[in-house]
Amino acid sequence: MMFTRVISRHPWGFFQRNILQQAHQTKRLKATGIEKPPTYDEALSILKTFMMKGPGAERTTELYDVTASKYDQYVEVVRARTHSELAKAVSAVLGNNFQAKIIDVCAGSGLSGLWIHRAGYRNIDGIDVSQGMLDVAREKGVYGDLICQRLGDLPLPFDDRTYDMASMGAAYGENHMPMEALPHIIRVVKPGGYIVNVFREEALRSSIYGEGLDPYMKQLEAEGLWKEERRELFNYLIHDVVGIVLVHKVL
Repeated sequence: MMFTRVISRHPWGFFQRNILQQAHQTKRLKATGIEKPPTYDEALSILKTFMMKGPGAERTTELYDVTASKYDQYVEVVRARTHSELAKAVSAVLGNNFQAKIIDVCAGSGLSGLWIHRAGYRNIDGIDVSQGMLDVAREKGVYGDLICQRLGDLPLPFDDRTYDMASMGAAYGENHMPMEALPHIIRVVKPGGYIVNVFREEALRSSIYGEGLDPYMKQLEAEGLWKEERRELFNYLIHDVVGIVLVHKVL
């Protein structure tokens, strides 16, 4: 009798083992005082894993926790532009209003906050679902409050109209922030304030957002919650992925 091994359409287990093996190897190398930096292909493979179909938000959060200590290295090796483009967009909106109060949504390891801080802005809080990533973010010393919470599940733990701006880098895509979080984010930004968003352009049409993220954003505009003020594409968000900058003004 012939037995057939069934292999998952989404080889999540393979990538999960790969990430865990790299994490354990990193610990061993640190113990010896020798730490090998990831190659381009290794870093790209890990970053792509976070956007794979199949695992869901909770398992992806666990992998962010496991890889948090090396996440910045992965981003640097592949020369991802998410955080630098976000900082440029923030600067274009705020100008010399360096005391503007900013909430960095999906703050992750703090790279967005670091780039925004380098641009001169000093009043930054952050929120993310991964405590491991937030621990790394805290070490950068550029944030005030850092909150660990899954976005979309609960209202944000801030008063209405608290912030002048919400910045969002790589928040959208498979296993990431649900679009239903947007009204919660809009609520905590002052009328006349801005939401600056940099992410994979392909996420606008992703099936994980039902009828689409773009129509949902336009629906919020029709409801009078915000107004789109800028939409710009750029190449090489990461590897061959096209990025998009969206700027909305809160009404």
